[in-house]
Amino acid sequence: MARVNERGIQRRAVIESRQSAPEQYRIQVSGAAAQSYSAVSNISAGILGRLSAAASGIQQDRQFRQNGEDTLQGQQQRTQESVEGQAAQSEDALASFTPAFRRGYFVTEASNKINDAKRGLIARVAAMDVGEDPQAIIQETLGGLMQQKEFQDPQVMAQLQPAIQQMRQQALDVHSKTETAELLERQTENVGAMLRTAALDGSLLKPGAIENFAKALDTEEFAFVSRNEFYDQAAGQIVDVLATGEGNIQALSEFARRTTDENGTSLWDRKHGEGTWGDTFTQAARAGAAIQQRMLEERQASVQAEKEVTWQDQAYVGRMTQASINANADALGLSGKDRHTFVRHWYDQNQAGIRRMEQEAKEAARHKETIQVLTAGQGLTLETHQLQKAFSKEWTDAVKAGNKQAMGTALARATRAGVVIPAVQDLIGRTTSTNLTQNYATYKAIADIDPITAMRYVSEDNAILMNEYHENRTTFGMSEQEALQHVTRPEQKAVRAEVSARIGRAATAYFKKMDEMPDGSPMPPWLHDRVQREATRLAVRNPMAPPDAAVATAFKRVQGDLANVNGRWVARGGMRAGAESGVTEFVRRAAADAEKSGAIPKGTASGVFAAPTEDDPNVFILHSRDGFPIYGKASDGTQRPVLFDPNKTAAGVNQWKRDEAEKQARFDAQNKPKLTVMGLDPTQAAAMRTAKGDPSLKPTVLKLGDKPAPAGPKRTDATDMLDYLSTFKN
Repeated sequence: MARVNERGIQRRAVIESRQSAPEQYRIQVSGAAAQSYSAVSNISAGILGRLSAAASGIQQDRQFRQNGEDTLQGQQQRTQESVEGQAAQSEDALASFTPAFRRGYFVTEASNKINDAKRGLIARVAAMDVGEDPQAIIQETLGGLMQQKEFQDPQVMAQLQPAIQQMRQQALDVHSKTETAELLERQTENVGAMLRTAALDGSLLKPGAIENFAKALDTEEFAFVSRNEFYDQAAGQIVDVLATGEGNIQALSEFARRTTDENGTSLWDRKHGEGTWGDTFTQAARAGAAIQQRMLEERQASVQAEKEVTWQDQAYVGRMTQASINANADALGLSGKDRHTFVRHWYDQNQAGIRRMEQEAKEAARHKETIQVLTAGQGLTLETHQLQKAFSKEWTDAVKAGNKQAMGTALARATRAGVVIPAVQDLIGRTTSTNLTQNYATYKAIADIDPITAMRYVSEDNAILMNEYHENRTTFGMSEQEALQHVTRPEQKAVRAEVSARIGRAATAYFKKMDEMPDGSPMPPWLHDRVQREATRLAVRNPMAPPDAAVATAFKRVQGDLANVNGRWVARGGMRAGAESGVTEFVRRAAADAEKSGAIPKGTASGVFAAPTEDDPNVFILHSRDGFPIYGKASDGTQRPVLFDPNKTAAGVNQWKRDEAEKQARFDAQNKPKLTVMGLDPTQAAAMRTAKGDPSLKPTVLKLGDKPAPAGPKRTDATDMLDYLSTFKN
């Protein structure tokens, strides 16, 4: 019999016949099993439902985690951009990202903007005056934020609400604290100002004054100031008045000792810091007494300085009697020992002091006169040492005062006058590759005015260095760093024999290209050798410098020691810049006289020149074309060489030319031809108007082609240059 299974299928064999085919089976559904299947289906459906719900929950959980990760990535992305200083991306640029990523990105950007807005809002609120309402500023700030794209997403706004509320509350708190602090500070300052004014004018010292001030604390005007703060303010203001020496030190000190606070403690004994106010009062009184003493001495010194010249004049001529000395002591408020010292000084030491003061006055007057002469364009009338002294004083005073503008002015004036300031020469002369850039500005200020004078400031050790650097900066337009990299650093020296051959070849090549002087005049034949010797000296001290740089620098240095006098290049000696034209004009005039008198052969005047004497470079001697001294007859009748000061002579020539020009201008102004109307002379026209028909008074009518006779006297002859120079005074 077949097995029956409630959850299975009952299988039974069916035999059709004995001769049938192999065994076959018929499948039948069991009734009990059918019920079983229904139950299974219900259970399966429940299980499948739960599995489906679980799968859906898993999917939601996975999506939630993905959203969280996207949000975090958006936040990190904007944070990284903020750190790198990048602006926020546009909405179009973020369109390819998930909504969660964009929300995270916007939340971060919105937080950044809230923080920025908070800082600005706090600053604006803190700056508000007392009594102003902060709500308008807060609403203005929040309104500006709400208009921006980061705040349009409701989910983003939900996350930002706490931060926005916090910003609003912080602004209100800051305003409240600031307003309260400002009120307290203002009231405290007002109380202090009132107490200080009363301490200065003495009204605080009156009986009951301090109590009346204390009663004011009960009013609304001073509601924030406590009694304790009031008495500390009173003590502090008294200390300030004492320390500055502005008040009555003795009266204020006594007031501090006898005035008590609400607890019966005197201001002097009130606690202050680690001690009492009395310690501070004592120190302030000492400081104030010292200040008052110094102020008294300054007033005395001021009065004495004001009267010093008068007293000196009186003492110098013997009119400072005992009565006048005592009167002066009274004017200064002197007494006791100070008065005795004052009187004894003017009796015993007055003459020596007067002489010293006079000497200083003379020095100051000479300096002032020197500056006035320079300002008037007469610098050539001054000695070189006078100018050096004047410019050195200006430079030193400017350096002490730290006035760079005054330093530049002194340097420019000295350069234009062709004078070297020793202190500046020492500064530039010690320039090396390590401090080149610091000293170059001073050198350039000189070179911009006169490159030749600038070369007189450098030494043999750094001439090439400075010239190369200057050329790199000005001619080739290099930067500071580039110019430094292309200069030769003179850190070692060489033997003359090692460099002379190189310099010789470089000099030969240089003078093949330079066949004339910078002014276009012919180059002297002896200049080649002199430049080569100077270049050799420079190269010995700077062996690493290119030979052509040494020759170019040497040429500038040699040129700075030369001057062109009547077409002949000679040693400059003591002749300053600007004197060449005047000296040349004098030489030409003197040469013409020498030729006329027979002192030099006829036709040789054009070759006459002047050069410094061997003994004194500040004295020039007149030479003939062949180089021999020219002799002239002196006032005593003897024949002597023609010697002259180049600077004073040039100044005299320049002044002579100015005088002659002014004389001509005055003559022209005083003797202008009278104007004629329709060819009539004004005098004749007037006669015609008054003649009333009298034939004898009819005017003579000038023909239009006639030339009226020049009016006025004949012009006096010009003053001869040499005669003018003989009487010229500096």
